[in-house]
Amino acid sequence: MEFEKTVILDKAGTLSKYISYSERRKLHSLKIVGVLNDEDIRVVLDEMCTSEGDYIGDSPDDEFVVDVESSPNLRVLDLSECHYEGDNTFPTMGKYTLLQYFAFPKGIEDTGDDMESGFECSSMLHTVILPDGVKQVGGFNGCEELMEITLPDSVEVIKDFAFSYCRKLTHLFIPHNVRYIGAGAFAQAGIQNFEMDPANPYFTIIDGVIFSKDRETLVAFPPGYRPHYDIPYGTKTIGPAAFDDCNLDTITIPPTVTKLGTEAFQCSGLRDIYIPDTVKEIGDRCFRGSSEMERIRLPNGLTYLDCIFSSCKKLKE
Repeated sequence: MEFEKTVILDKAGTLSKYISYSERRKLHSLKIVGVLNDEDIRVVLDEMCTSEGDYIGDSPDDEFVVDVESSPNLRVLDLSECHYEGDNTFPTMGKYTLLQYFAFPKGIEDTGDDMESGFECSSMLHTVILPDGVKQVGGFNGCEELMEITLPDSVEVIKDFAFSYCRKLTHLFIPHNVRYIGAGAFAQAGIQNFEMDPANPYFTIIDGVIFSKDRETLVAFPPGYRPHYDIPYGTKTIGPAAFDDCNLDTITIPPTVTKLGTEAFQCSGLRDIYIPDTVKEIGDRCFRGSSEMERIRLPNGLTYLDCIFSSCKKLKE
């Protein structure tokens, strides 16, 4: 049996009075109207959104396996008619949450910590609603079921690895005010072509790929694009993690490119790559984990390389 409840909070910090300990384990759907603060989240919602389970292996870095049967039953949490009283950053809430639908409250400007928001690696989360006024978005890395999220016009920053491994996220529109797109923000997401407000003063789209407005830096490549890509002539820099976890087999780098950023092609599917002599700098870990790479031609004149071929197990030449 599924349980639903709506709570009206006239005073922040009082949520514990309205939801009993037994309800915190049983409620399937919860809507809160009014005001809430960090105490409401820390004392009540964090408990309702934290899954039971264990790690496979001996290290905390190993995979966490959720025990659904013993975890809280909450799947829908709607805070869209709430105003959060606190600082502008939404606090960490839960761990390996089993939420399927979550609507953030009003009054926040940041969705949370980059890699430890409480939503990272959420195995069921498919819909996220962001409020107008939010400026920084991130912390959804590893949400493999995430399909629906719309960035409000107020968004200015898409954080590092914000939507990495969101494999079912096939569409994301970049609004007018976005001025920063973090490294690996879309690594292994399902996006095949990016779309952007043409009035954005910081970035532009060329054939579905994000470039700096002056078209000199390739910022983010859609991971679902395949199997070959020709980098446009005139491009000078490949940004950090720009092709991270992309599915390309081959790529053409024009002689206008002078720099490959840190982790630029990390974990890519590339098999064969020719780097022209115009490239003078190859960033750390540039091709690390590109397990299909068999051949690469390095440019003359390089003076420094660090860990660029780590775990390239098929590299022969």
